[in-house]
Amino acid sequence: MGELGQYDADGEDDYLVRVRQGRVAQFRLCPSDVCEDELAKGCKEGYGDYAIDLTTFLEAYIQDMANSQEWMCEYYMEKKCGCNGDDQWDDGYNGGDNCYYQCFMENDMQYCLGDGNNNNNNGGNGDFDLEEYIICAESAYGNNNNNGNYDNIEYIGPYCDEQGGDVYLGSF
Repeated sequence: MGELGQYDADGEDDYLVRVRQGRVAQFRLCPSDVCEDELAKGCKEGYGDYAIDLTTFLEAYIQDMANSQEWMCEYYMEKKCGCNGDDQWDDGYNGGDNCYYQCFMENDMQYCLGDGNNNNNNGGNGDFDLEEYIICAESAYGNNNNNGNYDNIEYIGPYCDEQGGDVYLGSF
């Protein structure tokens, strides 16, 4: 992740270079037969390097994680948990006696418990929706805006670390 320059046709001064910085995700796709976990970049040959807008990358990443988690939840329910078909989710996902609940907790899969809205990106906490903050947005948490005082408005959004290798969610 990092900053890449791009042409800025709206630059005000003709003598200045018209380049502006943008938030860009840079990543490499490696063929599965040459991918190596030991290599920082994943592979040495047959790869493709890509750079896309950070927001586009995060949207795709979050969607992929949700799909992967949904698949894992279904796989465990059908193949791993060993629960009989009579043990349904009729107790609101969180009954301690529920076989699936026990299975998911034992396998550190709390995201399978969900929040009742198929929003599994938050470990079952229905109060925070990560997708709302892919683009920096006003926080609904901790803003003490009593009496119309907006001096302490907080925003939540992604930012890159100093080296540009990691993306974090921060409060601004």
